[in-house]
Amino acid sequence: MKLFRGDSDNVIGDHPELFSEPEASSRASRKTPAKVVEVTPPSKGKAVAPLPRWKSRLFRGIAWTGIVAIMVPIGAGGAAVGALAAWLEVAPNMAEFDAYNPPQATTIQDRSGKPVSALFEERRFVLSISEMNKRLPEAFIAVEDERFHHHIGVDPYGIMRAMAINATRGRMSQGASTITQQTARNLLAKIGTQRTTSRKLNEMMASLVMEHRYSKDQILEVYLNQIYLGSGTYGVQAAAQAYFGKSASELSIAECATLAGLPQAPERFSPLNNPDLTLKRRNLVLYRMVETGAIDDAEYNKAVTDELALDPRRVSPGRAAYFVDTVRRAISRHPNLGEDSLRSAGWQIRTTMDSAVQELAERTLREGLDREEQRWVDGRQERYLEYVKDPESAAAPKPGQYRMGAVSRFFGKSLVITLPGGWHGDVAIPTATAHLFKEGENLAKGDGVDMIVTEVDAARGLFKARLLPQQRLQGALVSLDPRSGEVRAIVGGRSYVDAENNGFFNRATQARRQAGSTLKPFFYAAGLEDGMLPTSTVSDTRIEFGDGYAPKNYDKRFFGTVTVQYALEHSRNVPMFRVVQQVGLKRALEFLRPFQRTGDTPWELPMEWPVVLGTVSVTPYELAAAYQPLANGGLANGPRIVEGIWNDGQREAPLPDDMAPRQLLGTVEAARLLQMMIGVIGHGTGASLRDHLPVEMVDRVAGKSGTTDDNRDAWFAGFTPWEVVVVWIGFDAPVPLAKEQTGGKSAGVIWADFLAGAWELKTAEEKLRQWELPDGMTFAQTGEYRGAPIWRLAHQNEAPAPETIIEEPANPVIDDSGESPETGDNPTAESAVAEPDPLALAN
Repeated sequence: MKLFRGDSDNVIGDHPELFSEPEASSRASRKTPAKVVEVTPPSKGKAVAPLPRWKSRLFRGIAWTGIVAIMVPIGAGGAAVGALAAWLEVAPNMAEFDAYNPPQATTIQDRSGKPVSALFEERRFVLSISEMNKRLPEAFIAVEDERFHHHIGVDPYGIMRAMAINATRGRMSQGASTITQQTARNLLAKIGTQRTTSRKLNEMMASLVMEHRYSKDQILEVYLNQIYLGSGTYGVQAAAQAYFGKSASELSIAECATLAGLPQAPERFSPLNNPDLTLKRRNLVLYRMVETGAIDDAEYNKAVTDELALDPRRVSPGRAAYFVDTVRRAISRHPNLGEDSLRSAGWQIRTTMDSAVQELAERTLREGLDREEQRWVDGRQERYLEYVKDPESAAAPKPGQYRMGAVSRFFGKSLVITLPGGWHGDVAIPTATAHLFKEGENLAKGDGVDMIVTEVDAARGLFKARLLPQQRLQGALVSLDPRSGEVRAIVGGRSYVDAENNGFFNRATQARRQAGSTLKPFFYAAGLEDGMLPTSTVSDTRIEFGDGYAPKNYDKRFFGTVTVQYALEHSRNVPMFRVVQQVGLKRALEFLRPFQRTGDTPWELPMEWPVVLGTVSVTPYELAAAYQPLANGGLANGPRIVEGIWNDGQREAPLPDDMAPRQLLGTVEAARLLQMMIGVIGHGTGASLRDHLPVEMVDRVAGKSGTTDDNRDAWFAGFTPWEVVVVWIGFDAPVPLAKEQTGGKSAGVIWADFLAGAWELKTAEEKLRQWELPDGMTFAQTGEYRGAPIWRLAHQNEAPAPETIIEEPANPVIDDSGESPETGDNPTAESAVAEPDPLALAN
């Protein structure tokens, strides 16, 4: 095996593809990968010794003579004039080198400082040469430019050797670019990248100037930070993170050699693309390091047997994508930062995200959506039978309209659908959800299917439509700390990139949906601020406003006189209207408005009575921020998603503007509302969720379900002493969920499953945390109702009066008006009416 020693243009044996000239890498990449080369290291390292001073001067003179001798023939005619002009232009100006400040990636960290993602134009993290493993620059020198420390920027020996090899082969297979020349070509815009004689001369001239003005370490540092190393990475730090999940300072000798082997053909030699070829290339780099004296035989023997242990997950751009998206949007709107700075300034952004909680949220939502989607599919025949009873189902279809039809025939990848009224359509089965429309498995002739009409041919009674779910049932989950307002997790769907929305759609922060009954706690809070108590009674009887608007309860029943607490626990619509009527609609809406703590678009709160039923459109992120003060004694704090922003490890950038803390609800009133919302889980619309929660925490959970008109949106929002959590599920298209898929039974289960998982992540100390109540107040158990304790506020030295537990009214009044019920939640059969609050006189 013959060994040609020199820079990166050298060839070992019969494997030129492993040491080919960068400019010919596209040719080399088409060759068949060579067999593994067994390399035996020399008996001892042979470092290149520096020349004596007099020899160095003589060498420089000879070198200049050789360069001129080479350039004059090459530059015959106009090329010589071009070379001189290039020299005059480049030589005086090295501003791009002097002010080296390349685009750097911004690192997104979780609350513990662990990198989770990166934002970049060029994926680069600049390091000084002293911060790298010293073997790393030695590896690059060994394989790219063995004489780097001894030439003057251009290596005449390398040039003459390359000319000889090219002449022998009869083609341009070898080059002679030094590290200095590569740096000039990569950094200086004037050089260009064209494979021309004038470009090569410009490159040489610039290299001579660089060597004259800057130290070897300065040139090498720029080179190692600037060079492209495959898989979208620039510089050794980004490559070390992308391939090995570690800093360039932590690399082993084998890993240093792996990176040094990439510049010739970065994508081809990438360990992510061709690990076998990467190992061959790495081992040859290690051989070169022995030859140059960078490592000894023992280090070689160890490194050459190291496995290629890759860990590319650490800076995966898809990790915690929804949280990162929220951070990016917040910072891009900041006047002192902005989108351009975010992707090029090399910030280190410490977020409030808890990685373990974020991963739990993503997994819990995904599994919950899979389960609920199957429930939706299983219940579609029942929905179809209900649908055809509606007289409007026989109306002519219209483009953009949601309809249900019956399958009349199967045709491979399409279905023939019949609509009530005799309409027929040939409808394609969506590829992404074909498993939901398989004949004989989950679909048969006569079964109903959901679809959106796209075209109508009225004359022929034909239509075209797309089946639903076009993609998937979607959802969102947001979790934040109730005291600090720091956001721990944000999930905005099944996948941040999905075909239905052309990717990059964050339902947690971008999808505004009607909030339904999740807004009821705020209206009851307004009533508490107005002097009401949880034990205050309110009438659950028919009510009508001046414009003829007559709201109804979800179950079309009236229960007579109930307490305020009972009305919230069981999400009774009519009693809430009476509470708002007493407070005044205008005052109630003014009370609600400050709870919007985030969002560019203010909530629309028209002076109309239906708004009381939750017709306000909110995002899950906004709703979680609104619930935070309810869990924090009425004090609004946050939401905060960024803890700090640094550059170069020192300079701190201003944070995105956060709203100042503000007391939105009195502490006593907040405690009373907390008592009412604990009852929702204890024996209200969320009672079934107790089965999904650990016994140790079930008495420290409060919440409220929400289900909008036609079951288009299902919500559950609530909190514990440790976290505020909001879950929403629904379809992106205006399609209803199944009748049984209410907020308490669908979104609520995902909400409870997340809380149960989060409980396992708590420390022993955290698990002891209790509700923070005003001085002199505590919770006392006053009874038990169907397995759930009843908690009521009391003074620390005084227990609440015993309660009388009763069932729902034996003979409720039935609303037989024939009209459909208004937005609300389906109550359970459990009920409890409290005695007067013992704090009524004391407070």
